[in-house]
Amino acid sequence: MDELHYIPIVLSAVLGGIIGYERQRRNQPAGFRTHIVICVGACLVMLVGLSLAEGPDGPRPFADPARMGAQVVTGMGFLGAGAILRFGPTVKGLTTAAGIWTVAGIGLAVGAGLYGPAVLVTALLITVLSLFASLEHRLFAGKDLRRLSVTALHGSGLIKEIVSRLDDQGIEVVDLGLSRNVVEKRIEINATLRMPSGTLVTEVTRQLQDVPGVQEMEIS
Repeated sequence: MDELHYIPIVLSAVLGGIIGYERQRRNQPAGFRTHIVICVGACLVMLVGLSLAEGPDGPRPFADPARMGAQVVTGMGFLGAGAILRFGPTVKGLTTAAGIWTVAGIGLAVGAGLYGPAVLVTALLITVLSLFASLEHRLFAGKDLRRLSVTALHGSGLIKEIVSRLDDQGIEVVDLGLSRNVVEKRIEINATLRMPSGTLVTEVTRQLQDVPGVQEMEIS
């Protein structure tokens, strides 16, 4: 290996270590060593791809280094999926999954010689993971996630009325799913709600039960 190839390997280890240190400090599953290994591994794959494309006797027209990089991106997608877990209405691990995918991208960028963009993305990622975490906590502090299930007769304006009544109580609808039973002319609504602390579930239930067409509902 050419001595110049050691530079991107060391740089990828440093950048991966910086992000991994921040994750380790916050007791995240993927920490210091994991991020270094991912970043260095992605960098090495890109270097190998570029070396194969160049060849000892000049460029090889049938060798495409981008293919090896694409495999890293796909592989990180599968690896990140294993870090995502659902606990009731709460999904954990999305930031970790996105983080290791981005770290792999940083490693590929370093291996391709794009040092400037790799350093910039590392700085941005650290900013988002550290500074924005406290900002997000302040913005959504004092709010609880709850799961809403509603069974109702199909009718126009039903969902709009439910969302409107929730909004009147300061409740945010994070996501909403809908399924229809054409035979029985009923719909089932499943939603994740972000409710201010202190909100009385009984009051929310009473408000929604008054919506015309609602047959059954549960907030958990």
